[in-house]
Amino acid sequence: MRTIEIKAYKFNELDEQTRLQVIEDNIYINVEYDWWDCTYETLKECRIKVNSFDIGRRQECEIEFLEGGYEIATNIIDTFGEAMDITKGSKNFIKDRDALVKKYGEGNEIDGYSVKMELYDEFDEEESILEDEFKRELSCEILDWLRSEYEHLTSEQSIIETIEANEMEFTEEGKLI
Repeated sequence: MRTIEIKAYKFNELDEQTRLQVIEDNIYINVEYDWWDCTYETLKECRIKVNSFDIGRRQECEIEFLEGGYEIATNIIDTFGEAMDITKGSKNFIKDRDALVKKYGEGNEIDGYSVKMELYDEFDEEESILEDEFKRELSCEILDWLRSEYEHLTSEQSIIETIEANEMEFTEEGKLI
């Protein structure tokens, strides 16, 4: 049996060159698991299911609405507030849908509007077109959100925070102990 002594260094105790190497060696430390789970859960609360996404070459995001577009747009605004980018498309969808209800409906500003029974088919057809466009826009917004999250998690600052939070130790050459 033999005993080997190794000096252990915290990240901030390493020289600059070795710190850069440690960061490079740990570039995927924050994305080696299902890093998108929290985003998926938040979207599920809004009644959107993300079936797949690719922030690489394909640059696509496939989503599914678990309710109607109006309910989803309302949920997004309620969940994210007025100021976030993801709510802009929801506001526009609601505005366009409300205009469609007025176009095919009857009523007034005080009592509200409802679609005339004999115009349901036309309304449904145009609403479906609006929903499809809303879904495409929302898919792009979600992809941007996921890409941004990935870029943050693989940033130098985020990697350093993870290393320090987990009190990782290294050899003088930067090898994880």
